[in-house]
Amino acid sequence: MIGPLIDILKSSSFKAWLLSFYVFIWFLQVGNRIGFLGTIRIEFLVGAVLAALAINQIISNKDKTNYGYDSFINSIYLLYGVFVIYTLFSFDGDHSSNIFFDRIIKFSMFTLFIGVLVRNKQELVLVLLGFLLAMAKIIQEGVFGVVTGGMVWQNQGIPRLHGVTKLYRHPNSLSGLAVSALPFFLFLFRFQTRIMKLAFLGAIAGLLVVVMYTGSRTGYVATFILCSAILLRLGIFKFRTIITVVLIAVVGAILIPQDYKDRFGTMFKSEEERGSSANKRMEILEDAWAIFKKHPMGVGVQAFPAVRDLEFGRKQDTHNLYLEILTNLGPIGFVAFWTFIILLFKTNRKSRKVLLGKNQHFLAELCYIINLYILCRLALGLFGMDLYEVYWWFAAGFTIVLAKFAVSSENIPIVEDKQK
Repeated sequence: MIGPLIDILKSSSFKAWLLSFYVFIWFLQVGNRIGFLGTIRIEFLVGAVLAALAINQIISNKDKTNYGYDSFINSIYLLYGVFVIYTLFSFDGDHSSNIFFDRIIKFSMFTLFIGVLVRNKQELVLVLLGFLLAMAKIIQEGVFGVVTGGMVWQNQGIPRLHGVTKLYRHPNSLSGLAVSALPFFLFLFRFQTRIMKLAFLGAIAGLLVVVMYTGSRTGYVATFILCSAILLRLGIFKFRTIITVVLIAVVGAILIPQDYKDRFGTMFKSEEERGSSANKRMEILEDAWAIFKKHPMGVGVQAFPAVRDLEFGRKQDTHNLYLEILTNLGPIGFVAFWTFIILLFKTNRKSRKVLLGKNQHFLAELCYIINLYILCRLALGLFGMDLYEVYWWFAAGFTIVLAKFAVSSENIPIVEDKQK
């Protein structure tokens, strides 16, 4: 990726290898794909070993360096504390407890593992490789599903691509995963060899195919917001940027099937024209706002469906990240979440500036990628419920380790970047 792959593999510790393997099997949901591995709970076993290694690393760590991310770490503690309180004082205590142990604790281990166990750039690349390989497999499955039609069936009046595993089975979930992966392949492209650049181009095309064929309006909006952010960086009024945008628009107009053009167009139509899905979302949002006004301090960790059922006889969740936070955690949780997000962005921007000054272009680009990754998740949150998902914790782990590399000279990589 940034040098001979063999050098990266040789210089990485067992901990990094195991973490890369864990990232790979978790995002691929290997336990759900292979019965034997699911029976032995492979993800739990590997995670338990990593947890023991991380705890041992923390206990034995004598490093007192101030890495400048204390505020960000404190924001994680604050958000975690809010989750604990709103689990204990929930309108649906049993369900909130299940979510806390099955999701919040489990997913937050990504922050612990990446932030503690990764020691240098080679190991970070190895962990990233596990993620990219998992994404490559999901891309392959999506494109194969489109070509064969095996994973495409009618949903809301159009043929929509579905995922292979339960976690990504719904088109919106699959589309969200694909959009979030785009920044990694787009902005790591320039660091690749010629052969790998072809592979990355194929991955980018595959991700766009997946997003398009899911027919997910949520994914379309997130892709538009991501593209807007990228254009701002490239310079929206530059001649080359304008030409590129025009060419993409022309090619898209020719190649995109009419079903998906119409699907995108429904976002700009009236409620009657948009159909039952959009109308149902409006009903959910109205119920969520009514519940927030009645319970302004929040109803508890993922307790909204139970309270909505009690109030209105309807059980669907908010379908909006921001109302999910307000209804579940109240204004305290809303402030805690946005404190976490803002400090994550600020920490990565600060790290990127320092790393660019040290000519560590790969690491600096990764800081930018993580911010785009979170931007995608925030955009997807306009129409989805991601508060208790893994993405925030995954990004937080990268943010911490990149901040370490920005400050600690001995952790700056063995192989220097030649890319300017």
